[in-house]
Amino acid sequence: MNPKKRCLFLLAIWGSIFLVYVCSTNVRASLWASACLTAMPDTWVARLTPTGSMEPTLTDKDWLIFQRVPFGQVRKGDVISFYCPMDGVPVVHRVVERLDDGRLITKGDNNPLPDPWVVSITDYRGLLIAAYSDE
Repeated sequence: MNPKKRCLFLLAIWGSIFLVYVCSTNVRASLWASACLTAMPDTWVARLTPTGSMEPTLTDKDWLIFQRVPFGQVRKGDVISFYCPMDGVPVVHRVVERLDDGRLITKGDNNPLPDPWVVSITDYRGLLIAAYSDE
């Protein structure tokens, strides 16, 4: 991992841990942690909907940190966030293939088959850069 990416990764982890565990009781701390995450453009924290499609890799108890990296840099094996092309619902799945035209085929780690859609640049939201559990 290059130094810049490592720095962003560590800042996202520590800022998010601070946000989750301290900020619920401290308004000033909450503002500080929010400012830390805001300082990293196109980075956000999310949780999964309990569908089980990414278990055991990711669960609904995990906090996920995503960053908007260029669509062309997404590779097979990456976990991404995107809007489902069929209904617009946010999805977090793993990339299993990149087609010749650049679109992505995805699959939940716990699903037997790939998703019945392809993800294009307009559906793509970001790349999972870190995950940690409440437990």
